[in-house]
Order: sequence, then structure tokens, then C-alpha cells
Amino acid sequence: MSGHDMDTALKFSKGTCDRIKRALGLKVPKEITIKFRADKNRLRTTSTPDVDYLLTELYQMLPVNTIAKLIGRSEQFVKTRKKQINLVTPHHINEEFKKMAQFKKGQVPVNAGKKQSEYMTAAAIERTKATRFKAGEISPHKRHFKDGDITIRHNHKERGCKPHKYIRLSLTKWQELQIYNWEKVNGPIPKGYVLACKDGDTLNCEPSNWYLLSKKDNALRNSGSLNLSDGFVAMTIAGKNHADLIPQLKQNKKLIEAKRQLIILKRTINDTATNTKQA
Repeated sequence: MSGHDMDTALKFSKGTCDRIKRALGLKVPKEITIKFRADKNRLRTTSTPDVDYLLTELYQMLPVNTIAKLIGRSEQFVKTRKKQINLVTPHHINEEFKKMAQFKKGQVPVNAGKKQSEYMTAAAIERTKATRFKAGEISPHKRHFKDGDITIRHNHKERGCKPHKYIRLSLTKWQELQIYNWEKVNGPIPKGYVLACKDGDTLNCEPSNWYLLSKKDNALRNSGSLNLSDGFVAMTIAGKNHADLIPQLKQNKKLIEAKRQLIILKRTINDTATNTKQA
């Protein structure tokens, strides 16, 4: 029994049994405490035995939002009631529910090509006005920035791109810190040129760590076909018809390196044959 129930049965004042348990060093296991709380919460609900039965039958078969629609209750009601009656959806089933809710390739959104009034009620549209951005309004995560502040951005991390520092020049105007520092010392970057990092540490924005490189040379430097990057090598293995396999192939370092050496060998043979003909 819970402390409250024991107090009631023994006609003690509220909290007496809990104080006695503490004095005797008696601690109720957590799972039993949760059961006591759930049993108590069952008495504080708008649910019915039929609804509880449906929840028990469906909670491992359907996601919360679908169950809510079926029983005519809110999603929050379903979540709360599941906790009250100790229904815990296993992790692997929750992951399946997440996949079910994800947009699939080629799937068309229900509001595609429609006006807002065609998929929302007038009342719902009116409610959205309270959270809309106003003209000139700054997004919340940018409001605390001031001119001169520096942040680190890591765009296209999945492609292996490196992080860069940015400095705020004015409201909504940011510039890469290495460019800002380099131009303070050397003047504007000439047209047709970019800055290249000397030591490979893109977060080292000292002007001495950067040098001018023509866009043509930069394109050659970043060319996967010339450098035989993992992505390019994986693409040659997968072929155009199996591009979806590239991420998996990139994980197999031994296979990538073997294919890279084969490409180098073929290029060496072709170059030798070409030079021989020219001679």
C-alpha cells in the first residue's frame, strides 16, 4: 500500500507512515512507487474501460496521433493515459512509427499547389497570425547577436566540408572571418580569386594562414576525379544506376583504397601508352 493508503487504513495523520518508513530505513522500490502513482491516477481521468482497452490493444500497433483520431481524443490524452496505465512502447517500435511518419521520395504533400484557405479553416488561419513573422522582425535565435560577434558554421558536414568562422558586420550581414581579416591587411580579394587555407585548419583565421588561389586552380584542387576522393571512388564502383549505394560503399575503406589504386594503375598505363605513341 502507498503511504497515503496506510495512513487512511490505520487512521493516522497525513504523512505518518512515510515518516515511520524513513525512520526505519524502509524504501519502496521505484517500480512499485510508479504502480502506486498509476493506480491513483486511474481514479483521476476522463477515460473509460473501453478506451483503456483500446489503448492496451493498439499502443504497439499504431502511433499516438493515429490512436487519438480513432478514439476521438487528443494526442496529449493518449500520451498521458499511456503513462497512467503503464503502457510503454518499445524503442524499436517507436523507431518504426517515426519511419512511417517520414516523407518518402516522390510523396506529394497534401497542401502542394493549394491555397492556404483550401487546406485550413478560417479559424485556423486566424490563429496562425499570432506566430507569423512581421516585416523587419528578427528571428529569436539571432536577436542576441551584435555587430562584431563571431559564430562557427559547419555547412554540408555530411560531404566532409570543414567548419568556418563568421563575423557579423551588420544586421543580417555576415562574412567569413578569414576573408574579413585578410582584406583588412591586404585589401579586397581580386576578381576570379578565392582564399585557400595553408595548414588545413579553417578555424585559424589569421591572414598569414591564407593565400590567394585562382578559381580555376581551386576547382582543380577540389576535383574528386583528380584527387580520387572517397566519394568519387565510391561513385565509380556504384555506377550511375546505383548512386544510393555510395554512402555504404564509402564506409568500406579497404574496398575504396583497392579501387583507388586500380584507378591510379589504369591511369599510369594510359599515360605511358600515350607518351610512347607521341615519342
